Amino acid sequence: MLHHGSVLRVQARELLARAGAPDPLRRGDQFVAFVDGLLCDRLVGAGALSASPPGTPAGRDDLRAAVRTLLRAFTGA
Repeated sequence: MLHHGSVLRVQARELLARAGAPDPLRRGDQFVAFVDGLLCDRLVGAGALSASPPGTPAGRDDLRAAVRTLLRAFTGA
């Protein structure tokens, strides 16, 4: 599980570097941590009480919008 997380961090760093984000190494790691927290919140946290059910079109749209907002915050786009 930890190895898989390392792979995701490398991918996030590369994505943010290509997007022109400042300090993509640090922000890539933070991006993965934020997404992990978002997923945890939606599956077992307080967000599970009000979010659309996981796996539904509405749930995917909501997560997509949250990740898009996060990417914009990290890249300044």
